[in-house]
Amino acid sequence: MKLLAAGTLAILLAGCTDPRTAAANAQTPPRCEPPKQIAMLPTDIDEASGVAFSASHEGILWVHSDSDRYLYALDRRGIRKARVALPGPRPRDWEDMAVGPCGTGTGSCLYLADIGDNGHERTSVTVLRVPEPALTDSVTAEPERFVFQYEDGPRDAEALFLLGGRIHIVSKGRNAAIALYRAPATLGEAAMPLERVRSFTAGLVQIPDQVTGAAATPAGDWVAIRTYTYLDLYRVHGDTLATALTARTPLAPAAEPQGEGVALNAAGDVYLVSERALGLPAPLSHTRCQLR
Repeated sequence: MKLLAAGTLAILLAGCTDPRTAAANAQTPPRCEPPKQIAMLPTDIDEASGVAFSASHEGILWVHSDSDRYLYALDRRGIRKARVALPGPRPRDWEDMAVGPCGTGTGSCLYLADIGDNGHERTSVTVLRVPEPALTDSVTAEPERFVFQYEDGPRDAEALFLLGGRIHIVSKGRNAAIALYRAPATLGEAAMPLERVRSFTAGLVQIPDQVTGAAATPAGDWVAIRTYTYLDLYRVHGDTLATALTARTPLAPAAEPQGEGVALNAAGDVYLVSERALGLPAPLSHTRCQLR
């Protein structure tokens, strides 16, 4: 992944196309504390791209690095509690992760987004689904692999979240407009289309404005989308994604070399991960948001 600069982004998941209209319609927005670094990630996590709250292990965050095949379990102080390998070929460019229901309807699974495409050349992308491993495991179960194709051609993306167990992807905006895509509600073995739900911009955006991660609360009532320097929170209403633009949280206080991942829980805890860059270590950061 190339080293990127910092900046701002305004994305709307609402039906409104004018952010000023959405802001005017917003009720009391969530208030987020300034983010703070709480730890440096273990040195073997040099390209942290995704982070998610475990549903099986209290107080555990799952993190992955896009430069290897491991899942790292960290406590909320950033101390590594497990390193679990994925079997089979290493994902080509996995950029985000989420925790959600397994296809069996029981237990929790990790959804691993192999969706990076810097050159806009991949004819398909893959999301892996694997049951959450035990902290004593050294390797996960064999993952299920779901193949998707964007209905409007290749897109670079680094952000995935689940609503009601359904996969949603936000494209990065590096070489084309930022857009929201949705997978079919029922996953199958053949390649499946990613439905374009809506566009957020008229065209590509500058590096500071590009999307690098997303997360949803377990109930699917809030979605967080992060960029290199801002965190945005959106209220979800049903499956319409009719949301109101909320107050934005600058991420500059976290001093991330290259901010990539975001995790959000029902209590409003937000954890952020960054890659290393320019010789700077990769931090784990936290903020608390008041969700209403």
